[in-house]
Amino acid sequence: LKQISEKFVLIQVMRLTQIKKPYILIELMKKLREKDKNIVLVLIGGGPLENKFRQKVEANNLSESIFLLGPIYDNDVLASLYKFADISVVPTCIGLTAHQSLSHNVPVVTDDSVINQASEFEILNDGYNARIYKEGNIDSLVDIIEDLSSTPKSLERLKQNTRPSLDKYSMKIKVANFIRAIESL
Repeated sequence: LKQISEKFVLIQVMRLTQIKKPYILIELMKKLREKDKNIVLVLIGGGPLENKFRQKVEANNLSESIFLLGPIYDNDVLASLYKFADISVVPTCIGLTAHQSLSHNVPVVTDDSVINQASEFEILNDGYNARIYKEGNIDSLVDIIEDLSSTPKSLERLKQNTRPSLDKYSMKIKVANFIRAIESL
């Protein structure tokens, strides 16, 4: 953790599966490394693409920029890692990482995919608690990360809105809405 304490830290907590498009993170870090060596990615999770992902990190000489921690299920350990994070980056299909990140006061960056995003995407509001990049546009993602890493006021504004977002989209409310939808059938 000392290696990242002075860096701008992107965190990613997800299973490494095809639908999550994890290889976008490698492209992101390649482009960011060309411009700013002070940005790192901490990736937590495993899955069917884990070994191939590790190989691509090594093949692209990104071991100093991407830290692969594997799956972590201990909430206290996850909370301690989120304390170091500036932004949670999820290429697509955000899932519960949206709620988890916001509960740790970490804004989210993800894409605007209509097809791939899960229902948890509804908690995110571009410019309020998240930044949304155009699906498939890696340069848009790079620009957002560079902007947030170089503009502390913008990042702080997003962080201030993370917890209030959860009040409107809590799991309790989501479950109640789901039950209401089923009952209306």
